[in-house]
Amino acid sequence: AYTGAPSVSDTLLEEYNRRSDAMQPVIQAMGKLGDTRFIPMITMELNNEDKDIAEAAANALRSVSLDNPEAMKYFIPGLQNRDKHLREISFKQLAYYVQPHHAETIAELLKLLYAPNPETRQQLVEILSAILNNDEVVPALIRATKDVNGSVQESAIMALGFKSGPMVHDVLLEIYNGNNGEPKYLAGRALLDLGVPMDELLNLYEYNHP
Repeated sequence: AYTGAPSVSDTLLEEYNRRSDAMQPVIQAMGKLGDTRFIPMITMELNNEDKDIAEAAANALRSVSLDNPEAMKYFIPGLQNRDKHLREISFKQLAYYVQPHHAETIAELLKLLYAPNPETRQQLVEILSAILNNDEVVPALIRATKDVNGSVQESAIMALGFKSGPMVHDVLLEIYNGNNGEPKYLAGRALLDLGVPMDELLNLYEYNHP
């Protein structure tokens, strides 16, 4: 029986499955249409060896994510992609668009605390620093202050300076009292940003350096 003309989405899916030379405009059209059925295909093209298609896929996934926020989680594997350009695209999308209420995406992001590459952990800390109002983020940043990589540690310390609360205050004091060099300086600056008086920090310094 006749079921009517195919929808625009169906037409795009057929064109995508043909794997024609018009792949880039097809991906771009998928992004503009915003049909969630396109997400698996768009995500697959993030790894396309053609940089133009990979970038079109990133932009398309961002467009689809505007109405489907949890689709942002599909950028997470890109943080560990072998291609530097794709890693940067994925980082920017996550840093700019993940919100504190995107629980599913944040849960996936937190798994990267144990990623083998320190660059990935560094990017994770920078992403988390923008969503401090999520209850899971501050404990994750506190763990990151003990990272084996100095840059990751320091980024986590700086991020904590934007979140007040007894737990953060105690952690920063512990870092300030127990470290020297850059970690001590950053923890002190973070404590000042959180309202700890300079006199108190100076007294602590003199106590720990008689």
